[in-house]
Amino acid sequence: LDTSRITGTTVTLTAAAQAQRDAATMHDVAQGLMAPVAELWIFLGASLDRSELANKLAMSERVARYWPGNSVVVRRAVFLAFDGQAEKASSLLTRALRTFPDQLAATISTLEQARAVDPGAIEHLIVMAKAASG
Repeated sequence: LDTSRITGTTVTLTAAAQAQRDAATMHDVAQGLMAPVAELWIFLGASLDRSELANKLAMSERVARYWPGNSVVVRRAVFLAFDGQAEKASSLLTRALRTFPDQLAATISTLEQARAVDPGAIEHLIVMAKAASG
């Protein structure tokens, strides 16, 4: 798990063949006893876009049960917004902003990355986050 985590779950400078092997390892690990940890790293490394959105939503729900940290919750809110579930996304973000006020800068950064994919789906979440800082 640890040797495949970084190169198998995010964009990396590692050779493509190695990254593919590590990604396959991570997906294999995600089927066994270490699934919650493997899915956490896969989810945190997933691109903030609509590709495989149904899978990202399902994974984010599972991951949030085990690791309800700010990064996981904010990324789940982004994927909910991309899926047209604006009310759920807003509710989840509101809870994250209250629970993790010390991580506001990271929250806004994640939302700004997602805004490039679909400004209409994400802009209201950015407004919410920025209002929390004032």
